Amino acid sequence: MIKYTLDKEKQGIAVSEHLYGLFFEDINQAADGGLNAEMVINNSFEFEYLAYDLHNCTVPVTVRQLKDKYWDVFGAGPHYVSTAGGMNENNPSYMMLCVGGIYRMENPGFAVGDWNSYGMALDKGETYNFSMWVKKLGFAGKAEIFIRGARSVLTTVAEIELSGNGGEWAKVSCAVKALETQMGRLVIIFKGNGHLGVDCVSLLPSKVWGDPDKYRNGKLSPRIVKVLKDCHPSFFRFPGGCVVEGDEIFDNMYKWRNTVGPLEERKQIANTWGYMQSYGVGFYEYFALCEDLKMTPLPVLHCGLLCQIRVGEQRGEGYRRIMPGTKEFKHEVIDNVADLLFFALGSADSEDENEAHWAKVRAEMGHPAPFELKYVGIGNENWGNEYFENFDACLMGLRQYEYAGKQTDLIEKFGVTIVTTCGVDIRPQDSNDSWKVINKKYRDTIVDEHVYNSYQWYGREGVHGRVRHAHDERRPRQAQRRKQPALRARRSGVPYGVRAQQRRREDDLLCAAVRLYCKLQVDARPYLVQPARHHAHAQLFRAADVRGEYGQIRIGRRRKEGRFQRGRPLGRCTCDGGRRARGARAGYQQRRTSVPP
Repeated sequence: MIKYTLDKEKQGIAVSEHLYGLFFEDINQAADGGLNAEMVINNSFEFEYLAYDLHNCTVPVTVRQLKDKYWDVFGAGPHYVSTAGGMNENNPSYMMLCVGGIYRMENPGFAVGDWNSYGMALDKGETYNFSMWVKKLGFAGKAEIFIRGARSVLTTVAEIELSGNGGEWAKVSCAVKALETQMGRLVIIFKGNGHLGVDCVSLLPSKVWGDPDKYRNGKLSPRIVKVLKDCHPSFFRFPGGCVVEGDEIFDNMYKWRNTVGPLEERKQIANTWGYMQSYGVGFYEYFALCEDLKMTPLPVLHCGLLCQIRVGEQRGEGYRRIMPGTKEFKHEVIDNVADLLFFALGSADSEDENEAHWAKVRAEMGHPAPFELKYVGIGNENWGNEYFENFDACLMGLRQYEYAGKQTDLIEKFGVTIVTTCGVDIRPQDSNDSWKVINKKYRDTIVDEHVYNSYQWYGREGVHGRVRHAHDERRPRQAQRRKQPALRARRSGVPYGVRAQQRRREDDLLCAAVRLYCKLQVDARPYLVQPARHHAHAQLFRAADVRGEYGQIRIGRRRKEGRFQRGRPLGRCTCDGGRRARGARAGYQQRRTSVPP
């Protein structure tokens, strides 16, 4: 028998209530195709991508357009992507069809890999709601909608009458019911004659997360939300990651103001990770989800500085940024943060016009009351003079903001704590230099320190080595906030690190696992966004095919008798993450695993 003696007078290390959380970034379709319940890929014909040379990271990057990517369109008559008379400025492109009898459009959904043309997961008996915006230009006829598999039609067939000549955009909808549990692709057959514009095609399962009056626009997958909920996170960092900073052009930065409002008015952009972001999961859906799961939001906004690793180091183009003191910096950086405070915490009755505007946007989306917001991050994995000049200018702008005709400290008014960054541990000198600047000038902030390392590191170096180095003897260990050195928020490469976090000092406030998700598929039951096999939360899931951030791994393939054959690697890499993934694969094949019913 083991006996413990507890002494309530002897208090141990204070542990933050927000110590354990999740870090979300749209990598490997974590949002579109994962948390986003939308099943149609490139649903508004705005597809762009950043063209990277996979074999040489020093080659310049270009933004390329492929507006009709993922769509198979064929029939009697021409078709093309048009921007003349589009739905709005943020969504100008649409598919123009010149129908002369029958025209057919097909979309594979978020399939796993280019070899898979069937990425829409159907559950037998489930109803799926279809909608699209059409521009009737003298078309007389109808549309038939269904989902097909490789050998048969998988749903009922619905019809929509489309005759008209108004030239205005109108939304039409219908519903189909799944006849079996299988993977399929969307089919739209137009029968008739005339010209027709098509945009914002949508297919959603009838079962989505949350109150429909609260989630009026973006819809979330209940399956993926349950995954997040079962992790019991206390905070949720969003939206990244490198997607915050953007790459090559400033228009590629994550601009949260383009992620709220009606879906058809959200401006989609090329994702830093090589595909298109639909913004179906925007900042409103993020705040609403945090409220539902009782997670403290930790939004991160750009500081006007493009990804330093990609642009400055890999391609040697120099650190490119929006310069402080310019109108562009005021709008894109300072106002960007201020508007987020207004959107999340503002009142529609405010005497400040800007605050009232953004509060009304929130209310119209389904949430009249303010959200909870305690932390706001400015910058992601940034360092050096370029970052701190931009950060300092942004901070000063927020503390001397023109609010309702008066100079006002918005940080104090809304009671938020600013989160800065000190770079990444793979560049230790930059990180250490950043700490010196932070300790000297920004001792009332939290520091977002990103650590890419194995869980063993947390047991060895994490507690006794580099953490002590960063928290040197010049930094007192106990003090009140606003009077003490910068507190620390830690992001780890693997979530094992949280075990060591409790043994650290009381100035570790937040710890999150990074890149927790990858895209995978199990027979006809896709778990499109799940924890990667080499992460600690892997025991929550069972799956056959995994494509992770560090490479592509085939864990096994399900046979009829329910056992797995030996997996083979689809791709290899030499980084630490790839080694962990291959090690996890080897151990995974030794366990008997079944597919969820």
